Amino acid sequence: MRRTGFDPFSKISVKFSDAEGTSEGAVDEGGPCREMFRLSLNWLKDSGMFCGAHKKNLNLCGNALHKNMYFEAGRLIALSLIHGGPGLIFFSETLFSLLCDQIAVPTLDDIDRDVRETTMQFQNANELEELRTIIGNSDVFSLSGFPIIVQAEEQEKIVQGTLRFFAVDRIREPLRQLIAGLNTCGLYDKLVQYPSIFKDIFCSEITLSSKVIEELFLIVYTEPGTNTRSKENRVISYFRDYVLDLECDPTNIVTLPDLLVFATGSDCLPPLGFPLRPEIMFLHEKNSRFPIANTCSLQLKLPVVHTRTSKPIWILPWVMLKNSGSPNKYLFYFTLILLNLDNIIFVLLKFMYKEYSILLYSYR
Repeated sequence: MRRTGFDPFSKISVKFSDAEGTSEGAVDEGGPCREMFRLSLNWLKDSGMFCGAHKKNLNLCGNALHKNMYFEAGRLIALSLIHGGPGLIFFSETLFSLLCDQIAVPTLDDIDRDVRETTMQFQNANELEELRTIIGNSDVFSLSGFPIIVQAEEQEKIVQGTLRFFAVDRIREPLRQLIAGLNTCGLYDKLVQYPSIFKDIFCSEITLSSKVIEELFLIVYTEPGTNTRSKENRVISYFRDYVLDLECDPTNIVTLPDLLVFATGSDCLPPLGFPLRPEIMFLHEKNSRFPIANTCSLQLKLPVVHTRTSKPIWILPWVMLKNSGSPNKYLFYFTLILLNLDNIIFVLLKFMYKEYSILLYSYR
């Protein structure tokens, strides 16, 4: 994106490569692009440029400000929305109000954790001497312009002033950079023009459900009345049971967003939708025990060789040792022991996208 010849209006083509620089060799028809934007936005959400437990506000990071990273963040967000990537859904109400130049009412969730804890301690104090002690022991209130407290009645004013300083006034320059990046391809101008539409994209989280998954995929059946169609009907019934399990059982390691990632490369429905309607097909020509997904053509192909399936194959994210190129073998053996209790019979360790994954299939 930093190349002088980069054109944000041109089609983006993505290739994933390993540590040696060897790429997949496939042509990006949309799947790798969605995957790249998903991974990038997830990283952005948890970076030091944002703060907040769930919904995020901007956080002042001197290094990121110096490197113009807030501009890069805004441009990445704009490119994701324009090129069919996922929406944000993690901006706080305060941050979106600031983007639209509206009156913002900051809350404790809009500030850094350490500042939030100190402010909450001050807010919950009851005695004047206790309030003075908290102010004296922390720089938070001095930075906000409240080095002393004279009367207990000033407590709420100091709390609101502190919130205003850290959640609004302190992030003016990061906000300016972010807005400049968001105006890639004129997106920010449209945001200001249609704030109610963009608020859903930036702030409202749409929870995936089994109904959404069922309505999203088009099932490509063969002719009715054949043995092949009977197999397909059985597999689809298993698949729907599995989707319901993912929705209803909070103990599942795999979630509905994981399922969508496997099939499309995106963990949510993109604001612009998918270029094609995702399809469920069947692996009649192969004796494969494992499903196959093509995130470019948006096809999920299910195996039909199993007759008594309880759960389709899935990808269990592998846990890597920090700063290590190999998986945690002790966790690996422990995982196998737990999975064998649930009649796991096929285990395949596979390297993909710089992460180790286990392909699992279980039946009863």
